[in-house]
Amino acid sequence: MLGIGGGGADPLFALPLGEWEEEWTVRITREGLWERWATLSQVAAQEGEARERLRERFWEAVGEAEEDERGEIALHGRTVSVWTTKVPADGAQGAIGGSEM
Repeated sequence: MLGIGGGGADPLFALPLGEWEEEWTVRITREGLWERWATLSQVAAQEGEARERLRERFWEAVGEAEEDERGEIALHGRTVSVWTTKVPADGAQGAIGGSEM
């Protein structure tokens, strides 16, 4: 087991990390995608010409995406979560059930 944080023989967290990954695809119109994308803080904070340049680049990026019969394009993504657990007060030995490290 490898410890993270706290330094040396007294780690705060124990490895291995847990990990979960989910790939997904949703169908959405180009305009609907822009409306959702524009809510991201780094996009929403843009004003004037900077925002227009972003919008133009967005339309260039999705311009060649193939539409289905409802006028929607496929948006592919992946959600990744990782986690670990805090080492118990009795140290790393308690985290691994008292076995040897």
